[in-house]
Amino acid sequence: MMHMRGDPSTMTKMNDYSEYGGDVVRGTRFELAQRVRAALDRGVPRWNIILDPGIGFAKEGAQNFEVLRRLPELTARHIRASAKHSVVSQPAAGIPSEESEEGFLDEDLATSLANYPVLVGSSRKRFIGQATGKTEAKDRVWGTAATVTAAIQGGASIVRVHDVAEMVDVARVSDHIYRSK
Repeated sequence: MMHMRGDPSTMTKMNDYSEYGGDVVRGTRFELAQRVRAALDRGVPRWNIILDPGIGFAKEGAQNFEVLRRLPELTARHIRASAKHSVVSQPAAGIPSEESEEGFLDEDLATSLANYPVLVGSSRKRFIGQATGKTEAKDRVWGTAATVTAAIQGGASIVRVHDVAEMVDVARVSDHIYRSK
């Protein structure tokens, strides 16, 4: 299940997450939980669901970096409130809006996203080019390597890439750094 708003022709204009206090991770988490709940209610087995935060889909450059930086929160049982994103002024029904006493957000997710595998597809995307100054997608291999490392550090189980041979090495080394004991 990939997080996306609209369709390819409208999604670039649908990156306003103000209903979630401007927090793209909260918005992605909330909307993915709704989609997972709908799939489960329609009989899709839990083990057939993989979560994809939709890097590049209804998110602008900085929002993509924010999702990668905070990827562990996507499937966390509770997320911590930050000073930047702790309050929504006029929450819509069912949208998480308040900070609890322990510093966690009180959420009303349609279903828990804990323990679902996560897929990240950041390969060669525009936001990498914006950060590196590389206008040609084929020249974004090293930037992609950084996002693959961040995804693995953040708990992604699957990465979708274009430059498979190069990214296999990146994934193997990242696994040794972040997951080997």
